[in-house]
Amino acid sequence: MYDWKDFYDRMVKFTRIETMPVGLKYFTDRKDLPKAVKIVEKNQALCQFMAQARMLGRPTVGVPEYADRCSLGTYCTGFGDLGEEFKSGKRNLGTYQKNIENNDKFFKGVDRFEKGKWDAFLAAPIPKYNEYAMDPDVVAVYGFPAQIMRYIQGWVFMGEPPVEARTYGDMACSEVWVGPIVRGEPRLVVPCNGERVFCGAQNYEMAISMPGKDVEKILVGIEAMHTAGIRYPITSNILDASPTPPAAYFIRPEDYPGTMGHLGLEVLKKYGYE
Repeated sequence: MYDWKDFYDRMVKFTRIETMPVGLKYFTDRKDLPKAVKIVEKNQALCQFMAQARMLGRPTVGVPEYADRCSLGTYCTGFGDLGEEFKSGKRNLGTYQKNIENNDKFFKGVDRFEKGKWDAFLAAPIPKYNEYAMDPDVVAVYGFPAQIMRYIQGWVFMGEPPVEARTYGDMACSEVWVGPIVRGEPRLVVPCNGERVFCGAQNYEMAISMPGKDVEKILVGIEAMHTAGIRYPITSNILDASPTPPAAYFIRPEDYPGTMGHLGLEVLKKYGYE
C-alpha cells in the first residue's frame, strides 16, 4: 500500500492546494468497505460526496439506493438507468441540446460504467487511505488553473502524452469519476452546472482526475520540475527586475519634478474636495 499521508504532504508543499485531494474507491460488494466508514443514508447527488470529502474532510460512502439525486451521476457510475425523459431527449431538448440527435450523441459519448458494475463507492480525503489500508482507484484534485497545470506538467515531464479534456460543459462527474479508469490516464475537468449549484464549486476552480496508480509518477515529475525552478506559486519576474514605478515613488537626489504637478490634488479640486 502507498503512503498517502506522505503523498498529501508533498502535494501541499509543491502545489499549495486549498481543498483536500479526494480518493475514490469502488467496491463490487459493500461488505468490503472499511469498517470505519458508514453509508450515507440520505438521498444526494454524486458530486455532493466529492464536495463533502474535499471541502469538509469528511469520508462518505455512496450506494445506488441513496446516491440517486442526479440522474446523470447515477447513469455514469452505473448506479441506475436514465429516466425516460432523458433517454427520449425531452428533458434536455432546448436546454442542453437543440435536437434529439444531439441528445443521443451526448449520452452515447460520455464515459460510463455498465449498470450494476459497482455496489458502493468511497470518497475520502487522501490521507484517510492510510487508515483504510487500501489504495484509491482515482485521485481528484481541485484548484486554480495554475495549480492544475503543475499536475499536467508532472505527467508530461515523465514522458506521457498531453492530458485531454472531453468536456461537454455538463456531466463533469463522468470525467472525474469514470474517465481515469475507463481511459487509463488523467482527465482535465471543468466543473459543470450541477457541481456549482449543489456543491459550491467556484468560478475559479477546475480539476484534474488521475488513476490512483499513476499519482506517484506525476508527483515525482512535479518535484523534479520544482527542483529545477518550475514552481507554484509562479513568481513574477518583476521581483528580480529594476522597476519603473510612478514618478512620485522614485528615490532621487533632486527635487520632485515640478513639471508633473500634483495631479491627484487637481482631481480633488475638480470635485470640490480641497
